[in-house]
Amino acid sequence: MVERVKTGIIRLDEMLEGGLIKDKVYLIAGEPGSGKTLFCLQFLHTGLKNGENGIYITAEEKPQDIVDDAKSLGWDLEKYIKEKKLIILDITPYLVRVKDGEEVDVFRMVNDLLKYVHENNAKRMVIDPITPVVYQTRSEKEIRESIRELVTSLEDNIGCTTLITSPVPIGSKRISESDIEEFIVSGIIIMGIEERENRIIRTLFVRKMRETAFKLAKYEFEVIKGVGIVIKGEVKSG
Repeated sequence: MVERVKTGIIRLDEMLEGGLIKDKVYLIAGEPGSGKTLFCLQFLHTGLKNGENGIYITAEEKPQDIVDDAKSLGWDLEKYIKEKKLIILDITPYLVRVKDGEEVDVFRMVNDLLKYVHENNAKRMVIDPITPVVYQTRSEKEIRESIRELVTSLEDNIGCTTLITSPVPIGSKRISESDIEEFIVSGIIIMGIEERENRIIRTLFVRKMRETAFKLAKYEFEVIKGVGIVIKGEVKSG
């Protein structure tokens, strides 16, 4: 039996035999507005309620914006930040240095994260999104190697169940900006926005989940304040 970590999305946890496998890295992909950050916030908030400290690494949004997003859903992250149970790291200064010519050093990055994990006793981590972190490198080969090194190092050294997000351009059939993420992560969940029967719906699709028996099906979900993502039912083809 493998140890599972609940996402907090009730029907999803049931479909995944109890949740995500502990200490693995998972990709949450989707186009803008599909619910990637919401999924991550619900994952972290669920852990915080259960006594599992967390780290949220943001590469695009300001930490206060993330706190405000959570508050709009009825989740008070400020309380956990004050109690030192949640750390929100803005890595924009690091990315600026990389743009100015500094090389991406994945192992140094992981070692820095490891310090925060130990200090915070964190069990859950989010990197949202992953693309600015590794896409500052110079070539496609370097990008692929950076992603491989990052995911492998996170799983081998950090000791956190980690979600990484990757944006997908609207209308694109790709899952991520670099195919390598799809092969090395332990699971992939795709968030989507679709038009069905003259209405716009949000969808969730488990594309990959290692060591887990799951149904390859797309599910409609809605967002309820104070609860988060609630899966309604399977989306029928056609």
